[in-house]
Amino acid sequence: MFHICLVDQNLHPEHELAQQISAAGYDVECFADIKHLYLHLLQGRCDAVLINASQLAREDAGAIPALRRSSRPLGIITLVEPDCLDQRLQCYAWGSDVCVEQPAPASEVLCILPNLIERIYVAGQGMQEENTAWRIHNDGWSLVGPCGKVFQLTAKERLFMLRVMRSPDEVVSRDEMVEALNEDLYDYDQQSMDTMLSRLRRKLHKAGVSLPLRTVRGQGYMFLTHSQRSRER
Repeated sequence: MFHICLVDQNLHPEHELAQQISAAGYDVECFADIKHLYLHLLQGRCDAVLINASQLAREDAGAIPALRRSSRPLGIITLVEPDCLDQRLQCYAWGSDVCVEQPAPASEVLCILPNLIERIYVAGQGMQEENTAWRIHNDGWSLVGPCGKVFQLTAKERLFMLRVMRSPDEVVSRDEMVEALNEDLYDYDQQSMDTMLSRLRRKLHKAGVSLPLRTVRGQGYMFLTHSQRSRER
């Protein structure tokens, strides 16, 4: 069964669109905002996502590019305002596959989904399985590595890994990491972040696993996917 995620504060499991997609044989999950979608993607499956473009512009305009850089194949449908060409063009520029005018007819969405998912998976057939070797489970408290090894995270390790794995192959600045740790930028001793990472690396090293996390001097941290690690060898 294919998994469809709806991101719209006005959509819920009882909404007609969600119910009709579910009745067509898809597994549907609804999220009020993009942050909850990010958490779901770290733990669960999603084959295609429908996002309210107006809400996206208010919350996180960089969400579609971030989703497009995900290590998994993912279809992206944006729900746009009627007769709003600028919004439609912006969504395509961000990386959306299809734009559907609101209120989105279920019949149109159900025509798009099978073809979109098939195209996404054909394009992604060559992706390495190792891309999904590292993932987060248990609401971020468990880090799952290659061969299914599970590592329990402390509260700070959890916040750190949730943030850095949200932007694979991108440098996440130290300032962003301090914010992700819910610390004050001016009072926080950033050396404690390095100490925390050293402990985490040692914990994984004892299990024979190396964390694919690079410290970029003077900038921040980068979580490397398989494709990025292969290019650097």
